[in-house]
Parts: sequence; C-alpha cells; structure tokens
Amino acid sequence: DAILLDIHLPGMDGYAVLEALQADAATRAIPVLALSADAMPIDIETGLKAGFVQYLVKPVNIRALLSALQSTLDAQLLAKS
Repeated sequence: DAILLDIHLPGMDGYAVLEALQADAATRAIPVLALSADAMPIDIETGLKAGFVQYLVKPVNIRALLSALQSTLDAQLLAKS
C-alpha cells in the first residue's frame, strides 16, 4: 500500500529507485515515503519535488512515522473512492 524508502542505498540511491517505480505502470500509483539522515530544508524540498509523498528524517520518530503512514494511506483510500 505504501513504500518506505531510504534515500541512501548501496548501488542505487533512493531517487533512482523512485524514478524506476514511477516509470513502471505496476508501481507508479504506490505512494513512496522518503527516509533519510539528510535533514536540511533543501534536502526535504528536493525529495518532495522529486515525488516522495512524505520525507522523514533519521533518527526516526515513531509517532511521526505512524502519522505519515496514516495520512498517506488515508489519502490513498480517498483517491480510490
């Protein structure tokens, strides 16, 4: 229903993964949330402009994570109805 994607992956960064997901008809509608230790405002802005629906920073705040997942899944439900 949603993908939580770390931006710093070995071999292929999260932006490249997001681009591949968006290019594939089977996965383009799945919302992708970014997870990164890069927490500067420009990093967050870049992530959101790239197409991540939410941008979460490490260390992960569990309440923020659950809230982001809930709002993302709620938006998906609304879009489907």
